[in-house]
Amino acid sequence: MEKQEKRENKGEQSDQVLQQRLSELNELSKGDPGADAVFYDYVREHGGSFENRSYAELGPIGAIAVGDRLFEQKAYDKALSYYLALYADSPSTLKDRMDSVWFRIAYIYCKKEAWNEAIPFLKKFYDRFPASVLMDQAVSLYYMAASNQYKKNVRAEDYKIYIDSLHVYLTHCNTCPGRSDAHFHLGEHYRKKDQMEPALKEYLKVQKDSSYYRLAKYQVLKSQVDQLTTLKRKGKSRSKTATEIYLNGVRLIAEVQAAKVKPDESDKQDNIEPHMAILRAKFFLFGPDDACKKSLIKLKNFESDYPGEKSLFMEAALLRIEYYLRLNMLKDVEREADKISPNLQMRKQLQLKMAQIFIDEDKLPKAIELYQDILKQDPQSVEVMHDLALLYEKTGQWQEALRTWSRFEKGVTTGTNDWLEARYKMACAFKKIGAKGKACTILTITMTLHPNLENVLLKKYSELKAEMCSDGQ
Repeated sequence: MEKQEKRENKGEQSDQVLQQRLSELNELSKGDPGADAVFYDYVREHGGSFENRSYAELGPIGAIAVGDRLFEQKAYDKALSYYLALYADSPSTLKDRMDSVWFRIAYIYCKKEAWNEAIPFLKKFYDRFPASVLMDQAVSLYYMAASNQYKKNVRAEDYKIYIDSLHVYLTHCNTCPGRSDAHFHLGEHYRKKDQMEPALKEYLKVQKDSSYYRLAKYQVLKSQVDQLTTLKRKGKSRSKTATEIYLNGVRLIAEVQAAKVKPDESDKQDNIEPHMAILRAKFFLFGPDDACKKSLIKLKNFESDYPGEKSLFMEAALLRIEYYLRLNMLKDVEREADKISPNLQMRKQLQLKMAQIFIDEDKLPKAIELYQDILKQDPQSVEVMHDLALLYEKTGQWQEALRTWSRFEKGVTTGTNDWLEARYKMACAFKKIGAKGKACTILTITMTLHPNLENVLLKKYSELKAEMCSDGQ
């Protein structure tokens, strides 16, 4: 019994000693900053005895010491209560340690997957503590928290914070291993906003360490194909700019093919390789004949290489036809066309593609033949009538142009822009074949029935009418 009383008295005395020393160190630290480290170490050493004491009892130094001890023991909920008290108080004595408090509060919330609770501490971290040694960890945590919060909610405000986290991460964490992924996601953001210039800058920064590497380079190559297509339509396919774009694309394709596929890449790239194969085939159409021949060999095996990509089979077939036309392999064009389904819409799609190829290659008579064949199968196709009429004009076949514009006019709604264009084109055709009176009549009737022509149409109609009608009426 006496021994038990002695142990209780000893324990009581120990608590009293600890409390006394706590009070003394607390007072010392207020007047002597050098005592902070001693105070901190003392509380850490006897942390178990102070865990249930309030912030008011412990003071800032004691509270952070207890909080840090609990944090390192992964007793996160208990540690959080001390850190939140420190955050609310923001004592000047801990101004050099508050970055750790902010970071650990955010870290604990992230551990609890309370992303929205963590974000306020991370969003302002780089402004509040610009020289913190925890900067890389904080901006990385901000990126992760913002990403998870957006995935969880998919709200506009969460997306805005997510994009901000990407900018912050890339600006303040120059050595972080996830930079390539961040560049890709930022590139996707710009692409979806149709801001291709900044998007491409981001895609180009995606390195081989990223599982998004092929996806990023796919977008770069796609942009190069689009640029080459535009230059070709402008008659600049042999320009210095086109040559530079082509050579850059060749280098890019070689780099992508040489890169090792990361184990998790197939999950993230949504089976990009078949699409990349199609895109490569489109790209090499702009190259010399030897490059076209090599690309065609690979393209011939597309269906067997990618048997599960049936949605791309038609595109592969159309590309082969484009290669055959480019290389003047006309029998192969016929064979490829025969393999395509007899379905009218698919056949029409093929013929329209071939017609456009002929137009690009300045083989207008062949394009006209195809349009004529389409109209035999689908006589009501006003789109084909329109393009065929333009080709007749371009080749000087004005009687055929007049006949086709007349068919087109009957196939569209009266008074629409298409109808008004057809009437004007018919007047132009009458002029070309020397029937000025008929040209005058159609212009006069149209302008009488539709006096409120748009400015551009009114100017065209008025100028032609003044030329075709002797009295200018």
